[in-house]
Amino acid sequence: MILGLGATTLICLFARILTNPPAGYTPVASATPGTSPRKPTAARRDLDWHEMLRSRQFYLLWLMFVLTASAGLTIIAHVAIIAKEQARWEWGFVPVAMLAIFNTIGRVVSGFLSDRIGRTQTMVLAFMLQRSTCLPLPITPLRPCWCSARHSRASVTERSTP
Repeated sequence: MILGLGATTLICLFARILTNPPAGYTPVASATPGTSPRKPTAARRDLDWHEMLRSRQFYLLWLMFVLTASAGLTIIAHVAIIAKEQARWEWGFVPVAMLAIFNTIGRVVSGFLSDRIGRTQTMVLAFMLQRSTCLPLPITPLRPCWCSARHSRASVTERSTP
């Protein structure tokens, strides 16, 4: 609650600093010295919301969003339980914190890549990375690699005794 109130206060204070640019303002080209400017992209027609809902691309993007968001939220919600149940590790908050840290870093890096190589290429790269990490999951053993043999035998013994 306190964090939310603090964030809201800071956002409102900093929002008062923002102003609209003067009429007719055009930003200076942001090409770094020694690099060639990017090719202009083809102009696309803006769609209103009725046209957007009739497009196939909207539903594909929506499906990609739902699938990736639900996978991430599922892992974040269950990683502490997975650490406790499978690895017998009581410090389940550590993987949750690590996920949060790498989630933040990933957002910054993907924004940087998106500006450099384009949005489509960034998404292709993200999906290829996700595919390379998810493909081996069906063939990996049920016990994670950080479980010791002692814990594995103990858990089998505990579950088999009535």
